[in-house]
Amino acid sequence: IGSGSSGLFWATMAHSDISDITLSDFSSLPFKYVKTLLNSKFLPYAYTQAMQLHNISYTDVLRTFSLNITLEILDVFKKWEIKRVYNNISAMGLLGLSGDTQRLKYLISEVYMHLENDGVFFGASWLFSDKYSREINIGYVESFLKIFLRKTGEIDFFSKK
Repeated sequence: IGSGSSGLFWATMAHSDISDITLSDFSSLPFKYVKTLLNSKFLPYAYTQAMQLHNISYTDVLRTFSLNITLEILDVFKKWEIKRVYNNISAMGLLGLSGDTQRLKYLISEVYMHLENDGVFFGASWLFSDKYSREINIGYVESFLKIFLRKTGEIDFFSKK
């Protein structure tokens, strides 16, 4: 969710079997970049740099690009009209955009409703104030929030410098 133009980047880094990918964002604008990327043999420097770091081949990237990819406009802070559930949902850089505790809790509840049993949600984001960190009751946070949620009900909030 909130994939922007880098959603395929995160899917490429996955080290498990993926059958399909749904990229969602508030706007269709990032999808223009994604479509250009899918139709090109050229990979941006950020991809090649990460590929080298994680020992991922060009063939692996092309395999990811050849999967069934759906592009969906979605405001994740409102009721999701999506009728399916997912094995994995990720949100990179999105959580801090919620702006307040209620919107973050709403987002997490929507994620939970759209996960398969034993599905996994992982989100990581920068927080924009100490006040916001205190509001969501995670103590002092320098600037980063990670959330890991498994559909079994386990939820873990932790921060990292």
